[in-house]
Amino acid sequence: GKTVISKHRNTRYYSCRVTKVAIQTFYKIVFDDGSFSSDTFPEDIVSRDCLKLGPPAEGEVVQVKWPDGILYGAKYLGTNVDQMCQVEFEDGSQLTVKREEIYTQDEELPKRVKARLSTASAMKYEETFYGEELIQGEKKRQRLLNGRLKNEYVNESGYRMFFMSSFQQKCQNRL
Repeated sequence: GKTVISKHRNTRYYSCRVTKVAIQTFYKIVFDDGSFSSDTFPEDIVSRDCLKLGPPAEGEVVQVKWPDGILYGAKYLGTNVDQMCQVEFEDGSQLTVKREEIYTQDEELPKRVKARLSTASAMKYEETFYGEELIQGEKKRQRLLNGRLKNEYVNESGYRMFFMSSFQQKCQNRL
């Protein structure tokens, strides 16, 4: 596992380790609405068993099942072969990314990557954010009254009950 820099799910770039490299064939297609995809998986074409029969003929009309589950009409334009790398970040999370989306340690980083480059830090307040009692919902942050509204807030339960009941009455009258 070579150490590289790649984008994490949180959209920041971190140092990570390559755990697996593979070649992936994608299909280039243009949809009936004119939109284009160069990274459609062969198994997403449902009008033909591309895994058994291979790609359709260029220009052939196909049906594509998109991640939203809907079938879309499209035209097959060709293949696109990419080297894919599985990377593992220091937090243990893993992503599969295209080779052009990772950077080696000695490679010059583009400005957009430098601007989002981070280093993983130890979570010294981890139990504050991920503690067992927070996961179970036992602790809640106490609401504090805005200091500017302190003199305008009515803390009398009778007033609140009056306003709530009159509001509910108005809502019911509208129905």
